[in-house]
Amino acid sequence: MPGGTNRPGAFSLLGELGTAFLQATRCDLYFMSAQVIDGEGASDTVLQLVELKRAMIEAAQETILLAESSRFSARALYRIAPLEQIDVIITDEGLSDEDKDKLLDQGVKVHRIAI
Repeated sequence: MPGGTNRPGAFSLLGELGTAFLQATRCDLYFMSAQVIDGEGASDTVLQLVELKRAMIEAAQETILLAESSRFSARALYRIAPLEQIDVIITDEGLSDEDKDKLLDQGVKVHRIAI
């Protein structure tokens, strides 16, 4: 367990202890979520959570973003990462062809999955 402050109801630990732990680790794959995704990247609403996600992106060889289609084309307060740091996006069939093409044009692999 990396340590940190419990985030009630979310089953996650936040803070400097967790971030420091993740900065010292390495992994092959990181499966990430985000509050929203726009044409520039992924973002979230909790700064401490964003810091943990950034540390995991740095630790991983490949970052895979899991997001339902309703999370696209909006913005949240804190930027997690630009699209260049996301290797693959897995979403549902609700993602428009236009949004998918924009992501593909930026070098992100996109998989739309039937739910």
